[in-house]
Amino acid sequence: MVTAMDDAIGSLVADMKRFGFWDNFLIAFISDNGADVVNGGSNYPLRGAKMTLWEGGTRVPTFLYGDILQKSGYVNNNLIHAVDWFPTLLAAAGGRNTDKDLDGLNLWDMISRDGPPVRNEFVYNIYDVEYKRAAIRVGDYKLILGYPGLPCDWVQVSEELEGIELETTCPKSNITERGVYLFNIKGK
Repeated sequence: MVTAMDDAIGSLVADMKRFGFWDNFLIAFISDNGADVVNGGSNYPLRGAKMTLWEGGTRVPTFLYGDILQKSGYVNNNLIHAVDWFPTLLAAAGGRNTDKDLDGLNLWDMISRDGPPVRNEFVYNIYDVEYKRAAIRVGDYKLILGYPGLPCDWVQVSEELEGIELETTCPKSNITERGVYLFNIKGK
């Protein structure tokens, strides 16, 4: 699979150069969810997998390459949602968003030159029919409601949250029990 992908990308780059697009393009490798561990995938060191609300099911790497990037060779850990790609790539192509009803945000400045973060909050998912679960991130904190998906082996939040009662570890005896889980994404 890796060889086939490498060959396909090589062909794409060769064609971009041959047809004169090499100086004005962007190659983006993007995923929508973590690996499926049942089929041999790994999200290490993140907990969880595809179809879970843990970081291993929701956080994915993205790789961008192209001369239209003002800055390259850096790591950006800011929040990006799948719905942000359309307005971001539209801006990269020089277009303007005239539809104010788009869910996504234009993150082109943040991505192309390592500009300041645009998002501080992020709704991961809301499953209200079958699984009754949801997750949201605000700043460095992620809140999961309901069944988050396996595995269920994390540590408690390191700082005290005064006046708020939260279950910060999964019940070992019954993982399908409705729970509230809060943790610091950047916590050790």
